[in-house]
Amino acid sequence: MKGLADLKTARHVKMRGMPQVAQSPPIELFMLGKQKERLEKEEQQLLKALQRTQHTLRHLAQRLESLRQEIAREGGGAANAEPAAGEPHGTRGWQTMPLTY
Repeated sequence: MKGLADLKTARHVKMRGMPQVAQSPPIELFMLGKQKERLEKEEQQLLKALQRTQHTLRHLAQRLESLRQEIAREGGGAANAEPAAGEPHGTRGWQTMPLTY
């Protein structure tokens, strides 16, 4: 007599969503060639992105240097300069404001 325990499930018969096809060497060669082309294209895109980032960094470094030189030329270099390495930010203290209305 058969019952529910005798029913074959997808796990029991080892069914897969997509049938497994035996790979022949020409098909595998084609698939590997396509994968290689995709990876080479991705590599080129990453290299272009790296070049753009490096160009932007160089441009920012030049701009920062020109702004520092401009501040030093104006003579307000000590008042507007970045804090020294050992000096914490905000050493001026609290600014007081009157609360009159």
